[in-house]
Formats: sequence, structure tokens, C-alpha cells
Amino acid sequence: IAIFVVFRSNISTTHKYIMESINPYSTPLELINKVFEFIGKQNHVVEFGMGDFSTNTLLTHSHSLTSIEMQSEEWYDKMVRELSHHSKWTHFKYIDPHAYRALKFNNNITFALSDGHGSSRPCVVNDMIELNVPVIVAHDTEDRYYGWGNINLPENYKSFTHKKYKPWTTVYTSNHELISFLEKELNEEKIH
Repeated sequence: IAIFVVFRSNISTTHKYIMESINPYSTPLELINKVFEFIGKQNHVVEFGMGDFSTNTLLTHSHSLTSIEMQSEEWYDKMVRELSHHSKWTHFKYIDPHAYRALKFNNNITFALSDGHGSSRPCVVNDMIELNVPVIVAHDTEDRYYGWGNINLPENYKSFTHKKYKPWTTVYTSNHELISFLEKELNEEKIH
């Protein structure tokens, strides 16, 4: 039996290969998991845009998850078939960029993920800021098409963008200690 082992001598080439092979829908997970490492399990989480990776992750890190699918009825049906056994999961189908506003959210949301309809992602962030949600994560923040410049970040909120993988993921938070933690934890992983 012959065993061949190939080592890459160039770390940046290896890192580039890993970045090119990662599923673009999973790129927010590293940041999301770091956020929950710092803030712990949350009482009420809202997810705008259901995902194979994000919905399961948020179910793990929350006592209650509300997910809103905004782009595809078929995707909504798939996710409900796979995850409806979770008693702490509530789900809605609003196939329209701003139809989610028909839901009446109260001020008990402790974490929100904006990864739904492309035309409303910054609007979701702004709406969650208005509700004083302490931690908001948004996906695909490297793409100006979404209108990220339209976010109205108040003085008490700060942001951190994780650029290790494309698409980028950004956290908007009133928890300044969380930003310090993320800068320390994630900025150590420099792209060469």
C-alpha cells in the first residue's frame, strides 16, 4: 500500500483554496458562532431569510426562534418539512421584500439575522435598530447592490465586518464589549 501526502508550502494558497471551496451560504456561521460564544443562548431570536445553515444554528443558540422566509415558497416548504419538529420554532412565509412588516414585533428580540430578500436587508437592520435589538447580523455586506449605506446606525451602535470569507458578514450592536471581543478573536485570522 502506498500512501501519498501532499503538503502545500504556501499558506496563502491553502487559505485561498479553502475560501474558494466554502459554501457561500455558510459564511456567516463563523461570526454568528463567535457572537453566541460571547453573548450566550438568547431568549428570542428572529431570522429574516431561512437557511440550511443559519436556521439550525439559531435553533441551537436560542430559546425561541422566529424565522421569516422572504424569497421562495418552495424553500419555505422545504425548511418547514425538515424543521417543523422543533417546538421552539415559529415560521412565517412573506414572499415580498417588506411584507414582514405585517408582523408585530415587540421589544423582546435579543438577536436578529438579516439574510432575506435582497431589497430589504438594510431595512430589516434599521427596523431592528428601532426596536433596540442589541445584536443584529447581516449577510452579503460586501455587495453595495443591497444598499448597506442606507443603514442608520445610531451613536450607541457599532459594527464589525468579518471579511475572512465572501460573502462578508457584519454585526451591528449596542454591546461594545462584543465588538472588542470580535476584533480580538477574528482579526487574529488575517488573510495573507
